[in-house]
Amino acid sequence: LPGYGDLPRPPSPTKGEQYYDATYGGDPVRVSALVTHFPTDPPTSVLVQVAETVGGRGSRTRELVAREALAQLAVILLAAGILWYGVARGLRPLTRASDTVAQRSADDLSPIALARSPAEIAPFLRAVNDLMERLRRTISAQRRFIADASHQLRTPLAVIQTKAELALREEDPSALNASLLQLYEHSQATTRLAN
Repeated sequence: LPGYGDLPRPPSPTKGEQYYDATYGGDPVRVSALVTHFPTDPPTSVLVQVAETVGGRGSRTRELVAREALAQLAVILLAAGILWYGVARGLRPLTRASDTVAQRSADDLSPIALARSPAEIAPFLRAVNDLMERLRRTISAQRRFIADASHQLRTPLAVIQTKAELALREEDPSALNASLLQLYEHSQATTRLAN
């Protein structure tokens, strides 16, 4: 280069390749030097030096890091997009099944159709269907129990009502006392039945 002097010699000129910092034309540089010895007569040594300014090297390093960071960010965003799409697509059958159950009335305990469900959520849907079947049987048993209990309570209450009507028609005090005693005994029996 015009106006520039020679690069400073390597610290150890007999060694092979070397790297060192120096100043060249007033600019700090990073130098790579290679000393090669040729077996000629007389023996010849060749020194090859390559230098790069530290500022240029730093800006190139920053440029490479920024470009690589941008590429990595693009890869991360692409991977996140693919992951989001995959998870959303994978959960779509579960979301449809959830919507189907959410739209049902409280009395609809019919099984969820397994025909169009993917194999991955089929065990879950079978478990939900099994739970609905057990719940349906439990509710049916409770309704039968309530109907039976209602019938069991209606009969003694009708007897008490009839006895009370008869007692209201009694004019004889001793017959009225007997009717009231029977009414009391039936009310006790009904209380025990209710308990």
